[in-house]
Amino acid sequence: MAALDDLRTNLDLMVRMRNNMAPTDWQRNLIYKGNEDLVLRHGTVYTRAKRKPPPVCPIPKACFHQSYRLATRKGSKWIYVEGFATSPDALGLPVLHAWLTLPAHPGEAFDVAWTHRDAVYIGIPFQAAFVKSSLRANGEYSVLDAWPQHYPLLTGKIALADVIWKGGDATIG
Repeated sequence: MAALDDLRTNLDLMVRMRNNMAPTDWQRNLIYKGNEDLVLRHGTVYTRAKRKPPPVCPIPKACFHQSYRLATRKGSKWIYVEGFATSPDALGLPVLHAWLTLPAHPGEAFDVAWTHRDAVYIGIPFQAAFVKSSLRANGEYSVLDAWPQHYPLLTGKIALADVIWKGGDATIG
């Protein structure tokens, strides 16, 4: 799949670029050389779901908000996934993006923002409680682009193993 190879290659180029830059004092303490590195090491490839999507109207540029809203509401069956995606409209460039998946069908991307049938995705599923706490701490919907908290996943302040969705029921009580 050429689009997926392009996505991986472009993410890897960002990691290699950061490895060749002189780090600032803050960057010396990073476990990962950016979100691209984190997603390449721990992300899963997702394919666009062919089954019925969530009951929302896709809104471009509202992926984080829409995915958050559906994954964190009481009784939700959806899992919030964040990572990188690309589509022909993105010219093959990686875009930080969020989508949903289902516990019974991990690896299927239910995109609530893009309508591109040939979009490709690499991302990490997160526990709903972490997604909620990240919004409270950052004031931003993205868990990866957590600059107000100084990127706690990249520094290891928050261990990925503690916040990643590991399977099982996703229903929020």
